[in-house]
Amino acid sequence: MLLLFTLLLTCILLTCSHGFNLDINHPIVYEDPLKGVGRRGSYFGFSVLLHSGPKPWIQIGAPRGNDTKLYPGVIEPGVVFRCPIAESCYALKFDTSENKKEYGKGKLKYREQKNAAWIGGAMDIQEEQGNIVVCGHRWRNTYERNTVDFMLGVCYCSKIEQNGTTAKGTYKLLPLLNSDKYTTSVNRQHIPNYAVGQAGISVHIPPPEVCKCEIHMFLIMDNMWQKLE
Repeated sequence: MLLLFTLLLTCILLTCSHGFNLDINHPIVYEDPLKGVGRRGSYFGFSVLLHSGPKPWIQIGAPRGNDTKLYPGVIEPGVVFRCPIAESCYALKFDTSENKKEYGKGKLKYREQKNAAWIGGAMDIQEEQGNIVVCGHRWRNTYERNTVDFMLGVCYCSKIEQNGTTAKGTYKLLPLLNSDKYTTSVNRQHIPNYAVGQAGISVHIPPPEVCKCEIHMFLIMDNMWQKLE
């Protein structure tokens, strides 16, 4: 009876499984364009997207990448490369804001800090509606009251089709940007709440039949994994 159950379960699992083969005889190899730049490796290939449209490409994250032309004066913000199939890669710029400059007002005021932001550490694509999202969970806000860097995390949502190296139609997502919630009081002690949330450590865009305008960003808060929609 146990053997019959095992065989039945195996058949069910095999029916629900799908495999694919890697062409090891004719591979297309993409090498790190930043190889040899800086003291540390860029983590090229840490995250990958594949677009299978009329002009297919692969998008590769290098979250420790350092490109002084793309982000002048910024140290290892992370670099995202767009690589047309069997062609050379080029870097995409998602954020045009200046490092250490203040933006926003009131509770949403922040001082940009992209050093070691890990931009490209997490990415996702939704081909049906032509959207991509790129995150850097180590993006920080240098909080003006006590000059502490709060690691809030950032994500950039833009369209799949781009012309040029600066991503067009990009909007910046800072879901944890709220000075009233950076810390919380527990037993009369202030402990981090949003302050080290690191939104975008993982990200997912649901298919359009689930929701037409939703991005799931996962974050670390109060030593627990939480999902932010």
